[in-house]
Amino acid sequence: MQVRRWSHRPRWQVVPDYVRYVAPTHEVWVTEPREHRIEIFSLDQKLTPTHAAFIDISGGPESLLVDRATGRAYANLWTDSSLAIDLKGRKEVGRWKNGCRGSRGLAFGGARNFLFVGCAEGTLEVLDPRGGRHLAERRQATALT
Repeated sequence: MQVRRWSHRPRWQVVPDYVRYVAPTHEVWVTEPREHRIEIFSLDQKLTPTHAAFIDISGGPESLLVDRATGRAYANLWTDSSLAIDLKGRKEVGRWKNGCRGSRGLAFGGARNFLFVGCAEGTLEVLDPRGGRHLAERRQATALT
């Protein structure tokens, strides 16, 4: 993987959180939780970021991961839901209850097609990312801080 410095640095008007590169669209997606949105930057040949769009995420977003194989991004809300976003359409295509009272982290198990959600109250929830079906959960003795 080649690492490059951006010759242009975006001037943030808000506090950014997660930053993910979206290879299929040659974009950078940045979560802006306080603004309840994801900001999208397109990259030119020199890797100069240019604002391209916003995706409004009512209630979030918290966490962000990209699954190139399915063409989707996944995010949590701060409370009890996770959602799927179409990468090319730049729109929410699914929102599901995830079993958390406070959603905090995401991981994707691509080979088995699992979406793992970490909960502030000390639970690991497992969802099917194709439709949000709850598959399993695991509790630990203490909550995450």
